[in-house]
Amino acid sequence: MLHCIQETGYYPRISRPVSPWTTLIQTCSRWRSLGLRTTFLWSYIDLRWRARTIDNFLLHCGNSPLQFLLNFRDRESIEMDTRKFSSYLSQHSLKISDLDIVWPIESSTDGLAKFIADHVVPLDLPVLQNCAVQHFSWHPMESNIPNKMSTSLKALKLFRIRHPISELMYESLNELYIAEVALELSEFFNIFRHIPSLRILELRQVLQAETRANQDTESLPDFIHPHLQSLVLGAIPKNDADIVFSKIQFPSLRNICLTLEYDFGQDVPSSLELPNASSSFIRDPTSLKLQYHRPYSAPSFIISSRHSRRTAEICFSAIVGHLWWNSILSLVEMQWQTSDLTTLHVDIASLCTARAWSTFLRRHSSSVTRLIWTQWREMRNLREVFTLIRSDDTLLPRLESLDICAVLGAPREMMDWLRWKAERRKLRVLILPNRFGWRVTRSELEALVDKVVIAEDPTFEKRAEELRFEINSVYRVVES
Repeated sequence: MLHCIQETGYYPRISRPVSPWTTLIQTCSRWRSLGLRTTFLWSYIDLRWRARTIDNFLLHCGNSPLQFLLNFRDRESIEMDTRKFSSYLSQHSLKISDLDIVWPIESSTDGLAKFIADHVVPLDLPVLQNCAVQHFSWHPMESNIPNKMSTSLKALKLFRIRHPISELMYESLNELYIAEVALELSEFFNIFRHIPSLRILELRQVLQAETRANQDTESLPDFIHPHLQSLVLGAIPKNDADIVFSKIQFPSLRNICLTLEYDFGQDVPSSLELPNASSSFIRDPTSLKLQYHRPYSAPSFIISSRHSRRTAEICFSAIVGHLWWNSILSLVEMQWQTSDLTTLHVDIASLCTARAWSTFLRRHSSSVTRLIWTQWREMRNLREVFTLIRSDDTLLPRLESLDICAVLGAPREMMDWLRWKAERRKLRVLILPNRFGWRVTRSELEALVDKVVIAEDPTFEKRAEELRFEINSVYRVVES
């Protein structure tokens, strides 16, 4: 039912309602009864709605905490929006748990700071848990908000907003997300020193190169941050990452995501480098995922250990092409002992050369029992892999599970490999998409594999539409 009401909207860090769903609950008495009982589904309110709709939602949400979206759409309506928004804020200040503020693109940065100082800070919203403030601009401008949002804040998200977080002493803050604000390393360190309660810290495009010039890194203090569990940094040079992990100890850290800053132009280096702490953070990895990080147009890999319950994602900025994947595979080989690797997940745009794959699989796939393949755009790559592992008994000798449910189809080379595999050691599980580019009976598949699973990929229709594929019934697996 929740999917009927909410979806991810245009703004990247704000979840927005699809529309008032009062029409839905009028379709039948059952929907109406369910809707009126589920009060929290009425709590997310866009204050740009008509007053009648807002009042209706406020009536039905009961005692549920309120989530307000303050979306200033354009410069001409700011004054009118301010009067309306401030009225609802003051009336319901005791119930507001979530506050999302979006400032219009063409408006000045001072206006946002003034609105918060005049209409949010004085209320000191007592139950405010989550706050997101975003200023979209055609130019790299930053809004400066010097005032403390709330003493009870648990999560704070800032987009192009400069805020003296370390000076304001958010004692209860657990999650902090900052994007597109230039920070110096000293400011970054102060966040850790003055907010020991942080569990999650995400800084994207904040440690800019021009702010790092002539910084005295030797004067940065050494200390321990006891509670941080997840850290996202990007883009950051390898040397800066070394400084962070050499100066600060994170005994509770379980997840790191680093976007390393590289700019080699068209030249491919003989080898890439990882932060010194990466190999000690992940010991005895059990899972490796190679992927093309589409939101940032960069390759990355995710390596994790089931034993220590730690995960590290390393993303390389400004790097493309299969030659880079050869270097990345070599880097993984040098950095980690992968004798316990049991899961290999491949989701990359430009496949490595067959020679590089052969070398990597021969060295590191002896214990792999599960292979997941979601590189769905080019079937040629998948054909090459099946041909490769069929030609060499030493590649993936212990493989028990193959998952290709997120690819566009399954090549004929897979059937040849399954027959070849069945003569030696059957697969235990084969997970396939519900659409194929060729005809095969399920009974034929089950004769070669212990268990066949035909899975529905929820993103298939959208991806197929994007690529202008026509989905016909002839591409479905024949059930009998």
